Amino acid sequence: MIVWKWNLNWNANDSAGSNNWVSTNVTWVDWKMNWAWSFNGTSSKIVIPSWTYLDFTSSYNFNIPIKLNSLPTSWNLYNIYFRANTAWSWEQLEFLIYNNSWTHQIWISHNSVFYTINYTLPTWKYFNINIKYTWWIIYLDIDWVLVWQVTASSQPWSSNKTWCFWANNAANIRYFPWNIDEIIIDNTAWNNAQIKNQTLLYNWFI
Repeated sequence: MIVWKWNLNWNANDSAGSNNWVSTNVTWVDWKMNWAWSFNGTSSKIVIPSWTYLDFTSSYNFNIPIKLNSLPTSWNLYNIYFRANTAWSWEQLEFLIYNNSWTHQIWISHNSVFYTINYTLPTWKYFNINIKYTWWIIYLDIDWVLVWQVTASSQPWSSNKTWCFWANNAANIRYFPWNIDEIIIDNTAWNNAQIKNQTLLYNWFI
């Protein structure tokens, strides 16, 4: 069941419930599904004070269509989403893009364990990120192609923490320059057909 959906059409309201975001320095641009949000890469972010309505104890799914303006420079990070007890801890859930000076990587943290994927995301084109957690297994699809999966060392737990999207609360180098639209968070893990259908839906509006 979709528990959160943000159309990002002129506001940060949740169209699937009442879990609205708090946004900072975000502008609206004409994009695929009506309007989208543009992040400036230096101060734009969204903060979600709590996740009271989303219980991360079994399976859940993030679907995020984006366009990247750039990739991080050497030794820098971009932050897609971040949830932890403090701004500098990796205790909960985190999705980062990193440049280690010779290759681009995706970093995913899950309950204090960090996973590294050597993968270069495209720039200046629209694509869809889908990450799903099914008890112990984490899957990452770019568009509808599975690019990585891992059996985690622990299953997710329920924790009502502050979330930060497209920034880290304390690290400016993690701000992300991009456009984003129609974010969906589901408390079930989507199957391959659902992921493909959602990606093709966005492509229809290009």
